[in-house]
Amino acid sequence: MLVALALILAVLGAGLSISGYAESTQVVTVKSTQSYTTMSTKTLPSTGTELSVFTTRSTLSILDEDFDISGIKGTKYGGYYEYFSSTIYAGKVNISYRSEGGPVDFYMLDEKAFNDYQTRRRLDPGYHNEAYRLQSFSDEFTMNIQETGAYYFVFINKNQGSVSITLHVDGGLETEVVTRTNEHVDYQTQVNTLVTQTVSSSSHPVGLGLTFFAGIGAVVAAVVVLLVGVRRRPVSVSVSAPQPAARVAEPASSVIPPSPLPPVGKFCINCGVPLTASMKFCNRCGAEQ
Repeated sequence: MLVALALILAVLGAGLSISGYAESTQVVTVKSTQSYTTMSTKTLPSTGTELSVFTTRSTLSILDEDFDISGIKGTKYGGYYEYFSSTIYAGKVNISYRSEGGPVDFYMLDEKAFNDYQTRRRLDPGYHNEAYRLQSFSDEFTMNIQETGAYYFVFINKNQGSVSITLHVDGGLETEVVTRTNEHVDYQTQVNTLVTQTVSSSSHPVGLGLTFFAGIGAVVAAVVVLLVGVRRRPVSVSVSAPQPAARVAEPASSVIPPSPLPPVGKFCINCGVPLTASMKFCNRCGAEQ
């Protein structure tokens, strides 16, 4: 029973001691710290779209004239005029002119309006005329002709001096709008900076706690219980009865009487022979009494 109790105490004490020691090593001591910086690159594709608009003109030259108009200096007239005519088909027409020497009045007239001008010798803006520009050095505009017919381009110089005029009339004007989509992929490099830190550490016991000492105490208690159980164990001593000495045949002529046995006070604890009370060693096996 005591042995079983001692075994239980020993196992319990060993477990507590190991657990207490493990708890005492949980403190971390930093020895050195070192930082490292690394850079990683990544290529990122990006798609772009471009929209381009192109205008194409297909023109038919109708008039292309360079001419001069005299001035009114030294005359009694209010102005001199010059005109050019051409058949223009229905559609868009582009007219442009430039005057050097002074501003001029410009009129674009259909045939009926021009005949009225020839008869009356004067023009009212907005009366039977398709377009007019008063006192201008240059101009450019586009008109949409509704009917095919003869049209007249009239310039009037009211300046004192002469002027030089350049006239361009283009017909059959077409505008084409082309939409073009271009897809392209651009690649850009992205740099990522990564900072890493290396920490070296060590763990060591900084103090044994109550659990550890409780385990040691349990182990000591187990040892004590075991020793007490061993000492209380009974010692069995086997005592054998004294054996009579063998008789030796003696010659008939000489008979020696047997020596008397010493008085028995105790028995040898080792071999069991009778001994006197004062004997400290066995005279047979030599064991200490």
